Amino acid sequence: MNKQKKIGLAVLVVILLYAAISVFFQYHYFIGTKVNGYSCGFRSVSKTKELIKEDIKAYKITIKERNKKKESISFSQVNLAFKDDGKLEEIKAQQKGYAWITALFQSQDYRDAITLTMDDTAFNDTYNNLNAFNKDMVVAPVDAYSTYDKATNSYSIVPEVYGNTVKKKKLKPLLKEAILNMDKSIDIEKNDCYKNPAYKKDTKEVVEANKTMNKYVQETITYDFDDRTEELKGKKISKWLYETDKHEVKVHSEMAAKYIKKLADKYDTVGIKRNFTSICGNEVSVSGGTYGWRID
Repeated sequence: MNKQKKIGLAVLVVILLYAAISVFFQYHYFIGTKVNGYSCGFRSVSKTKELIKEDIKAYKITIKERNKKKESISFSQVNLAFKDDGKLEEIKAQQKGYAWITALFQSQDYRDAITLTMDDTAFNDTYNNLNAFNKDMVVAPVDAYSTYDKATNSYSIVPEVYGNTVKKKKLKPLLKEAILNMDKSIDIEKNDCYKNPAYKKDTKEVVEANKTMNKYVQETITYDFDDRTEELKGKKISKWLYETDKHEVKVHSEMAAKYIKKLADKYDTVGIKRNFTSICGNEVSVSGGTYGWRID
């Protein structure tokens, strides 16, 4: 009888203990409960709200920029606040007190269970005043291009410049979302929010343009006027060459035209004055007519 009483007493104690724990968990989150990353096990809904509000007051997000630069935005700058929309109560309602023991075997991880708000005007002002957009600190991206060296009469490729110009419209919603998720940091580079050069030093178009211009400046063009010649050397040609935005090699037509004009002034003979002796024996000068040479 004593043994039976002990067993009965033990069962009763277990039942009472289970009931007491069930009552406790009727008003507190189950063991291992996580809400948006917060460990809420053994906490009541009100205590969880206090935890979140306190955490918001200490919150700031770090913005990682190029060249190892960083800046941050604190909760007060955007008026970040907890919105009590009943989601935490809904989670607690799903956790029936008597089922607390199931938490030992099932995940109690809840996402998108906390709603935060911010003041859009405050966010916009803070965003627009970030150092990342400071004109004195922003460097625009520059494509790789070819530059001429007079001493060697050759072109070399100047590498691209990445700079630090941010895609402002793209970054804005990503940063806002990160703040509302209370992310600790956001990396502008990893989120592809920088404007990058379109053509790099090893881009096919850049390399081919460089080869073409080097070919041009190594040439010497000889113009044969039958009784004399004129040479156009690479160093002069180099002054006429340029690359388009798509790195096509072009010649400044105006400069070429000026060169041709000088040749014409020097060699054209149509219409010039000609001195000769008339049948009367007088020295005369005649101009005009169509006799002579003219460069097209």
